[in-house]
Amino acid sequence: MRKSFIKLFIIICIGLCSIKSFSQNQKTIELRDLIDNGFVEINIQEDWNSQNIILTSKTKNVCDIVKVNNVQEIDTIYLVMERFLVVKYRVRGGSGEHLRYAKIFTLKEGNIYESLSLLIRHDSFSSNGDLQREYKLIFTINKLNEFYSLSLTEEEKKLGKPILSKTIRLNFDLDYMIFYTNKIKTGKTICIENKLIKSNCVFFKVDLRKQSFIFNKKMWYQEDEKGCFYRM
Repeated sequence: MRKSFIKLFIIICIGLCSIKSFSQNQKTIELRDLIDNGFVEINIQEDWNSQNIILTSKTKNVCDIVKVNNVQEIDTIYLVMERFLVVKYRVRGGSGEHLRYAKIFTLKEGNIYESLSLLIRHDSFSSNGDLQREYKLIFTINKLNEFYSLSLTEEEKKLGKPILSKTIRLNFDLDYMIFYTNKIKTGKTICIENKLIKSNCVFFKVDLRKQSFIFNKKMWYQEDEKGCFYRM
């Protein structure tokens, strides 16, 4: 009886150890505020139970929390010029689809801003495991005098076809703390989350050759094949 109990206990322990969870994993980095130029500690917590990355900024006057949802695996987290925090991660795709995203965060008076969200890699495989399509974005953040910008190269490679490549420049808006290519004028109707919304203000947009993103009410949305935008 005692041996059976010990054996059952060992099996349970092995099963629990095989569950992937690092809800306790967290670290702190220092990010320089774009406005007051001081360093602020950003706590980064990885919660695999809810598939979130939680960013927390805490100063004497501000406590701000931002979540990155639907995270299957983190590729890398790094700083650019001490002022931009880049998070690259993998999300769950469909059958034969591998998807990776990147989000860029920055600080303004202690508040965390999502400056840009992009689908940076989309690989499609056949049922036999052969790569059919490879799409990727490569970006760098630049500074000239006191102005920031982002250089982005879009590449697509399909089986048996030449590689298509295009490089564009994104501007940075210091009021909204975002990178963008162009603006959508007031009064235009846009489909967001299956709802038609008539803009009563200017929408910021990132227009690429193969995909588009818009910024609305402090959130980024990605356009689907039908022309509607969904929260990233």
